[in-house]
Amino acid sequence: MIGVRLVNLLIPGDPEELVVAGAHGDWVLAREPDFAARKAAVLEQSMCHETYRAEHPVDGAAGPAAVEGTVGELLPLCLGTSYLSGSAVTVHRSLPWSDLQIIEVPSNFPRERSAAGPGPVVNDEHEFRAALAAFLAAYPTLGRAEKVLLLVHHWLDALACWSLEDLYLSATTGLQVIAATEEGRQGAGLSFLRAVTDAAVRFGVPPLAADFKNMRNDLVHDGTVSGTRHPGKSADDCRAVAAGVFGWLDAYLHAALNLGPVRRARFDPDSFAGLKVFSL
Repeated sequence: MIGVRLVNLLIPGDPEELVVAGAHGDWVLAREPDFAARKAAVLEQSMCHETYRAEHPVDGAAGPAAVEGTVGELLPLCLGTSYLSGSAVTVHRSLPWSDLQIIEVPSNFPRERSAAGPGPVVNDEHEFRAALAAFLAAYPTLGRAEKVLLLVHHWLDALACWSLEDLYLSATTGLQVIAATEEGRQGAGLSFLRAVTDAAVRFGVPPLAADFKNMRNDLVHDGTVSGTRHPGKSADDCRAVAAGVFGWLDAYLHAALNLGPVRRARFDPDSFAGLKVFSL
């Protein structure tokens, strides 16, 4: 059996237990006994806490491929639960009875961070289960092709920001990853705008307006979110552009990873209201 404790996982409805299909059998996500207090600390006190346990029954009798595959599924389990829940979910330690004992968490796992995030992209535990199973199924093929490891990490880094400028640099780094992936598909040099637009068209996602590129170029080249290419914008205007990018990323990732429709739109023009904008 493989078992780990998950840090900061919050599932809509707070189910006692959730069974999610993996490549080599089911993962069982079970609440910690004092879950209510831990959840309150995460949401109200900006703390990190182990909120759920993840257990998988695989053992040596299943063969080395199944054991290695299940251990390898811990990373997409953390990436998928992070993305779907909107909060950085990671492992800290193994369960005492686990056949796998974690000595050091690899650096490609999400790091512990207290930011609760924008909330889930699903409405209930049933949608969460279906979307997580789809994420795990897609990760070895579509996930690697779409560089989802990079996309989710830059997405998490963006949401742990101190300012709109910080948030937007990380978010548009994710867009640059998508653009580079599209260039690789086409085997041709493309502009940033063209590559992101072509990626959207490929997956049937409405393209972003050019403001996303202009604001990104102003930030990179002028050091401000409204300069020579994106002139005369207020802080609220720029926050709305950023929120549009995050909404687009949800639509793109759902389409590219076959997660189904976006069940809950978690970003709107007011999502980043109050976020500090220091360059205006």
